[in-house]
Amino acid sequence: LTAGPSAPPATVTARPMIMDIDMPLSPSSSQDSTDSQVLEEERNLEGEIINEAVSAMMNNYYDAAIEGITEVAANVADSVAPTIIRAGVRASSMSGLGLLGIFSSRMIAAQPAATAAMTGRVLGSGSRNLADGRAGRYAIRGLFSTLLIGLVSAGSAYLARAFIRRQRDLILNEKKKDDDKKCGERSQDDAETKG
Repeated sequence: LTAGPSAPPATVTARPMIMDIDMPLSPSSSQDSTDSQVLEEERNLEGEIINEAVSAMMNNYYDAAIEGITEVAANVADSVAPTIIRAGVRASSMSGLGLLGIFSSRMIAAQPAATAAMTGRVLGSGSRNLADGRAGRYAIRGLFSTLLIGLVSAGSAYLARAFIRRQRDLILNEKKKDDDKKCGERSQDDAETKG
């Protein structure tokens, strides 16, 4: 006997199974309404979860952007403000000394007897005093405006630096409080899951 390869059968017949299950062929209307209610509740829940996720994402982006901008502004203010403050104070000091010199020379020139006693001759005799002419008025205005500009620039740079530092500290403190709060919530959640 030789056994050769057997050919598959040309047709396959399946035995029908009869199951004894009482299932209605069409679902009742009460099941249909409860299914639709459950489906609607799930959709609402999914929508709320997505809204919360998007809101959290936007808040995180906003916080990161504000923190970055504040940090850059604070770094710029910390590096530039001292130079502006020094330049403003120096300009104000120099122009203040110039104004002091002009006004003191006017005061001395107004008292010829005292001037003659101190120097042995009368100042301004034969020459014009600097503060009396047009050039003198321009010099006084220039020195006075330099004094004011120096004071304003030094003061505004100092105030801007202080303001930016305060804002940076507020943001960092707020972030630290939020991080501490999140850590506290996580530790409570961990304790609840372990307990």
